[in-house]
Amino acid sequence: GNLIGNTYIIGLGSHWRKLERESCRDIFLFNFLEQKQSREYRRNVYVKCQEYLALASCRNTCEDEMKGITLTETIHKVQMSAYEKELYLESQHGISKEYRILGIRPGDFDPQAGHDISRFLVQNAKLECRCNEL
Repeated sequence: GNLIGNTYIIGLGSHWRKLERESCRDIFLFNFLEQKQSREYRRNVYVKCQEYLALASCRNTCEDEMKGITLTETIHKVQMSAYEKELYLESQHGISKEYRILGIRPGDFDPQAGHDISRFLVQNAKLECRCNEL
């Protein structure tokens, strides 16, 4: 899937395990106690999200099933203002100032070293130049 402009390859192991852990009784009671319109809306959202996740992740697929799938990478360059550039670099929390660059990638963030990618993702989503491009 594509999340906030950064591409992630997801196996969804934790997502499927969470669904397996939840008991049918708990799910039924939670759904039953909501209003009918809310339940129908949430069910539709849930079904669409599950369809997207099933399509976006390559779970339990073998090499033969992956044949014919090609990666298409599209890069859009945007012009940041000086203020946006400063916010963008400051959002790279945990990375020393000399290593903060505009071309940083999510893989450059190491949580074990104290890098916090969440601030970076939130700031990336808020940039006006990026929103205008989207």
